[in-house]
Formats: sequence, C-alpha cells, structure tokens
Amino acid sequence: MAETTGQYLKRTFGVSSFPNVFVTKLMGLSNARIFVIVYDSKRPDATITNELIRHSPFFYFVKAPFEQKITLSSLVPIEEWDRNLAPGVFLVQDLSGRFANLANLDQHFGEMTLGDFKSKASASIVTQTFRQIRNKKKGPENRLAKLTSIAIDEDEGSVTFKFKTVATDDNQKHSEVDPFTFSIVSNPKDEYELQIKVLKFFDWLETAPVGTVLTVKDLKDVLAVADVQFWSTSPSFHWQGMNYMLSQVNASIYPTDIAPKVWNHIHGQTYFFDKHLFGLARSISFFIPQMAAKLSAILKSKGYL
Repeated sequence: MAETTGQYLKRTFGVSSFPNVFVTKLMGLSNARIFVIVYDSKRPDATITNELIRHSPFFYFVKAPFEQKITLSSLVPIEEWDRNLAPGVFLVQDLSGRFANLANLDQHFGEMTLGDFKSKASASIVTQTFRQIRNKKKGPENRLAKLTSIAIDEDEGSVTFKFKTVATDDNQKHSEVDPFTFSIVSNPKDEYELQIKVLKFFDWLETAPVGTVLTVKDLKDVLAVADVQFWSTSPSFHWQGMNYMLSQVNASIYPTDIAPKVWNHIHGQTYFFDKHLFGLARSISFFIPQMAAKLSAILKSKGYL
C-alpha cells in the first residue's frame, strides 16, 4: 500500500514513535494553508481534542498578535491524512509544552495558488465594502473586466494573463502606478490593468501528449495547483499595502519590501487584494473559458500544441 502524505509527514517530522498524532488546519490567521501536527509526548496514548489544543500555550502564542478569530478544523489521525502538500505550512506541536524538530517548524511545501486567494479573507472589510458600493454603481468584475492579452515568457516558463477594468468614479481624474518605479502617473483612459501570472506553466505542459488542445478543464486543473502572482495598476493596490502583503508570500509580480505604515491600521493584519483584483479572483471561473481558448491559440501558433 502506498504511503499517505500523512505517513510521510509523520516520518519527516520525527514523530513516528507516537501512536496518537493528529492533523488540524489553522483557520483565520492568513490565506495560507497552515496545518498543525499535534501529539503529546508525556501522555502518548491520551485522547487529543481541539479543546486541548485551544487551551495549550501554543494556541495562545499563535493567537496573541492577531485580532482575527482563529479556529481549528476537525482533527484527523495523521496516518489517514492524504492530501496535497503544496502549498502549505506545517507546524509541529507537542501538547506537553515543547515543539518537535525546531529545524522543521516552518517547513513550506510550494507557494500560493489561485484557490488560496479566492476567499473573502483576501480583501479587508474596508475593501469588500467599497467593492459592494462599486458593484451597485458599475457592476461586478465579470461585466467590467476584459481579457486583453497573454504574455508568455519561455525562458521563465510563465504565462501572464492581462485584463483591463474601469475605474470606479466617473467624476474625477484617475492615476495609476508604474510597476517598475511604483510612481503614480496619469491615467487618461480611466482603466486599470490587472495581471495574473502562472509560474512554471511549461512544466505542466510537458506532461500533456503532443497535439493536445488546451481545454477549459486543463486550465482549471493548472490554476488549481500552479503557483501564481498578481499585479494591479490601481494606486490603492501598491500604496495601501496590498502589494507588500503579496510580496511576503512570493505572490507579487513586482514585489516590494516597503511595509505599509498607516493603511494596515485601516485594513487589518492580512489583506492581499484591492477591490479590482478581488473581484477578478472571485469571478475567475467566468473568465477561464476565454483564457483557455486564447492561450491555446497562442501555444498552437508557437508550436507547443
């Protein structure tokens, strides 16, 4: 019988000698998939519950710096846990009060996929409120955004989908951000460009049979597992800190190391998208057929399909 991913983790983190080892997901801290591998070295046969974890020093240590409500998913015996490792962060906690394998405490598997950013937690409550106002005034992103072009970087192996969307207010002059200098420039067309970059796309393409036509299902499968990065020319995206937050998880096309000093007090601790990118990510299923058709034509013209 093939080894489950949970059995692999149990062996990798050095807790194979303990009979009761469980996995639970930490929810509410960030958009990353954060799992806790938990056991009790002093009482190895004792029953472990989420209530015990919530009252452990570890849980208070994790919860203390953040205002969000943090919850735990149901406990699963680690031997029965058989899910994809990437992307994910795995923490190992001994309920007796010490961490196991400190060298592996923050072991990452992969980066961030599109699915990690589709939840409401990707945008702050402030951003979500302004998006609702915009939707009432202009309409949702699946009506406003248009797929304009696809850029293929053969050396890097990436594919970048570029969209145009309209600015919110018709009664003011708009600006946008230059991605190379982060300076604010004039935006006479009152449009913003949104980008979704799929990393290592050609690694996946090499596994497809020669002559394969890229289907909607194929692109959905790629977007479900591929690492992605984002950009928006909307001034709020960079200057209110969304670009910085994405940079911390290697999900920015044009990363920055300048942390927000004011807007984090308004938006909260974790926020990744402005209202335009948030709307696009939430509506991505609407755009995937267009993305697949256009990308398939480009790949065919270049001899990849």
